[in-house]
Amino acid sequence: MEIDEFDNKLEITYKIIQNFEKTNSQTKRFKEAAAHYEKAAQLRPMDFELAVAAATAMRQAERFEESEIWYRRAVDIKPMDARSYTNLGAILHLNGKYAEAASSYRHALKLQPNDATTITNLHKLHAITAT
Repeated sequence: MEIDEFDNKLEITYKIIQNFEKTNSQTKRFKEAAAHYEKAAQLRPMDFELAVAAATAMRQAERFEESEIWYRRAVDIKPMDARSYTNLGAILHLNGKYAEAASSYRHALKLQPNDATTITNLHKLHAITAT
């Protein structure tokens, strides 16, 4: 198989998966959507939007450890994106990794100092860890 033919088949496969997982997310079939987003993201490992979509779908499907992996990937792909650090902080928070969550939230605030969501999440985290 030639490279162009392979690329075309890969692109078609990617689009089919992407359309299917959007439908699953919209109909709250989160486990199926997570599986399909993961496949699509694996086909395009440097695609930021797919990494975030896979992470979000994993979170919605309550696959929190896997969600963390994809949010970390998003941070690796776009290390200057504050929202990526906020999302990573949130999943670390859910996973009970409080010190890492605080660090991720603080990094997000360095990039976007007045982000209300990040500030709120950091306050919630401090409330948990202060008790």
